[in-house]
Amino acid sequence: IGMDTYVVGGLTDHITTWQGVYQTARLYGGGRATFALSNGGHIQSLINPPGNARSWFVAGKARALTPERWLERQPKTEGSWWSHWREWIRARSGPLRQAPASVGDERHPALAAAPGTYVLER
Repeated sequence: IGMDTYVVGGLTDHITTWQGVYQTARLYGGGRATFALSNGGHIQSLINPPGNARSWFVAGKARALTPERWLERQPKTEGSWWSHWREWIRARSGPLRQAPASVGDERHPALAAAPGTYVLER
């Protein structure tokens, strides 16, 4: 894959082991893949907003051949990985711009007012 990727795993995830998720990051390209390991489980590792005093994570390029070797080399950071990701995505994003005043444009007009007609269908 010819682009940067940010892959998150959970230390105590019982469905997708963090070691397997790390190997996924390596498949994406270790030099361009950042792997973040959160101290939570399957859901807790992702739903982990800043301010959680019990949170910590490690993050870095997925270059080591084994997940265990990668983990040995990464410093532990207190808090949520969300802040790390925010800086990661900012470095890869363009400048902020003003949101449009209305939905759609001449080429792509809005089909209906929010929330849309689909919510009324069975």
